[in-house]
Amino acid sequence: MSLTNLYLYGALHRPELVVERLGILNKLFDAIQKKLRDLEARIITIDQARHAIKRRFEELLFLQKPENQYSRFGYFMFSKFEQFFANRFPAKQGEAE
Repeated sequence: MSLTNLYLYGALHRPELVVERLGILNKLFDAIQKKLRDLEARIITIDQARHAIKRRFEELLFLQKPENQYSRFGYFMFSKFEQFFANRFPAKQGEAE
């Protein structure tokens, strides 16, 4: 590993950046999970849930824009959605009907 790579790895893994990225991930995940729970409890309709979850995906797409601070993180959350989001849902929520 080159010195540049070591520097970049160290710079990207500073605790405050890790906490910030985790906060972004958790905010999106919690919002999606809440709407799925509301749908399951019949608090909202499927159309309302679809619209709310679509807005979270729009946030994820917006986060990927190069001018945004965490654009690469947004890209990886979107392209590896299963690892960042789907695998975190409880088994019952993770099953599609």
